Amino acid sequence: MMGRNLPSKERCPKATDSANIININYLTTCPTSDTFRPGGAKTLVTLLKSGYQSPMIPVRGYQGRKVAVLGLGRSGMATARALSAGGAEALCWDDSPEARGRAEAAGLTLHDLTRAGAWEGLAALVTSPGIPHLYPEPNRHIARALAEGIPVDNDIGLFFRSFATPDWDRFDTAPRVIAVTGSNGKSTTSALIHHVLTEAGRPSQLAGNIGRGVLDLDPPGDGGVVVLELSSYQTELARALTPDIAVFTNLSPEHMDWHGDIEVY
Repeated sequence: MMGRNLPSKERCPKATDSANIININYLTTCPTSDTFRPGGAKTLVTLLKSGYQSPMIPVRGYQGRKVAVLGLGRSGMATARALSAGGAEALCWDDSPEARGRAEAAGLTLHDLTRAGAWEGLAALVTSPGIPHLYPEPNRHIARALAEGIPVDNDIGLFFRSFATPDWDRFDTAPRVIAVTGSNGKSTTSALIHHVLTEAGRPSQLAGNIGRGVLDLDPPGDGGVVVLELSSYQTELARALTPDIAVFTNLSPEHMDWHGDIEVY
């Protein structure tokens, strides 16, 4: 953990939310959290295995169906929990033994995508950002899913299909999503929008490529706003992308190793 780029104490998420519920993002990202002290990881695993659920956006549309989750970093594990919360059977895989070990210790179900019959009955494959599907070469699991005709999505796509709920009918003002993308300036713009909203007294959350994972967000209340910083990696595979306001900062030849050329980008 010593080499990990952790936030400063001042930038840590709150340890508890307004209802005094433990914030899972505090446990997993804050250097002052017990998670980063001796035995702290065990504390986090104990919480997860005991049935503790962080506030999240339950994924809608896959109830009773099997969904494979590829990549078990922060977004992958949050995706698996959100799928389960929505009634899906989340089947998790990562080519890294260490990542699989962490997921298994957290109570997630592993599903070896390399074994015979592993793709039978899958409704979708949800992949983590940064796993290539075209350049420099397709990830073998994503290529297999596409060959099998299995839809490939990511947590951004799941978020947009699951964000709105029937609870909104009782709100005076429906929650909104502001999405910010572009080659440069995404983080600054997203953070500034979130800051302005907060200072104006609007309940807002910052997520995506900055802040919390999108499926780890608290379900928004009346008039809530979610500000998302989205990279090209995140927008490219999302099967649903319907923000209320979209901000495009600029375009320059970045990430050519991922997209191949500027026309594709």
